[in-house]
Amino acid sequence: MRAFGKRAGEDRRWEPKVLWTRPADNWLARRGILVKLLILLLMIAGAASGFQPGPELVWSIDLNSRLAEPSGVMQGVHNASAVGFSADEDWVAVSLGAHLANSRSTQHLVVVRRASPSDVRQFDFESQPGVERLAWSSNGSAIALQTIPPLILRIADGTFCEIPDGRYQYHRLGGSVDGVFVFFTDHEVEGLRYVSSRISLYDSECHRIREDVVRPWVRALDVADSARPLIAIAFDQGGGSVLDARTKSVIASIPAQVHLEEVRFVDGGRTLCGTTVSNSGPPWCLDVGAEKVYPRPKMALGRSLSTAASGTSLLAADIKYSRSFFTENETWAPRKIVTLDYRTGKILASWDPSFQRKNRFGLDIGRATIYSFAISTSGRYAAEAGDGKLNLYRLPEAGR
Repeated sequence: MRAFGKRAGEDRRWEPKVLWTRPADNWLARRGILVKLLILLLMIAGAASGFQPGPELVWSIDLNSRLAEPSGVMQGVHNASAVGFSADEDWVAVSLGAHLANSRSTQHLVVVRRASPSDVRQFDFESQPGVERLAWSSNGSAIALQTIPPLILRIADGTFCEIPDGRYQYHRLGGSVDGVFVFFTDHEVEGLRYVSSRISLYDSECHRIREDVVRPWVRALDVADSARPLIAIAFDQGGGSVLDARTKSVIASIPAQVHLEEVRFVDGGRTLCGTTVSNSGPPWCLDVGAEKVYPRPKMALGRSLSTAASGTSLLAADIKYSRSFFTENETWAPRKIVTLDYRTGKILASWDPSFQRKNRFGLDIGRATIYSFAISTSGRYAAEAGDGKLNLYRLPEAGR
């Protein structure tokens, strides 16, 4: 039989003519498209949630090898327990230690110039291991330490003085205002519970300037060294007050249903922010003048709050809390260090936390505590310290 389309004198076989084609199913190609779509969705979600790339690292120094150790003590890794900027942002102070020898605990307070990290000044002191909080005086001439006993360093002559009764009562530091340091401690007991607190003001030579008794018991306190000096008090029963530091008149009230574990002023005393006692909830911020609560940021649990005294930024650890149903063990897992704008709750930058290898006694602990951190007065810089290392970051501007 002759093939269809064969012409006379030709001997070729019939070949089909291709009219159209369909690409074969290629799972690799499909997977590549899906990956691209997933990346695009993640980028959109990240932008919508406010997360941004990490901050710019300005410098990082290892202070372990730069410290002059006490006689008989070998050089090693130092735990960092507190860090803070001077009011003018020219200096960063960090507490390092401790060395346990001959029934004594020697620690270091190191001051580093922000613009020149090779300018390092060391001051040694003895106290129980660890500094919970440090605060600079407004003129940068002194630094107060919340430790046992509480101490004040006069930088000019490098000497420390001790708060009276500090060895027998636990004093918590509230900051510096009007040229003095504010400490508060437990006062009266009724029915095995503290019912009042004593708030005391000290000069740089540890002389008590003023003392007030406040009821009920004070859980947290902070001060704003602004044109109108302020004191914020959070009570253990919930609620609290913002007072004029000079006249002691009440300016604003913290709602009774709000239980704050720590409080910090931000933006020149215009706003008070805090972390809640409960094991859930991001930082809570109150407009002092209007007594308006700002939107809370999207984070699991804010802790270790640090605020820009004259800016609008906060720095906090985003922590995931969990509790075992069977063992009832509680865990707090730090996920990110975040900086955010208190007015909108928008997260400006975030980065992974670093974990210290040493505890405050100088013992190996593995991944237990994160690096200590603080934000500068304007919110332009952040400092992070741990294991004898000090990092300085430049943060994104929150804007006005």
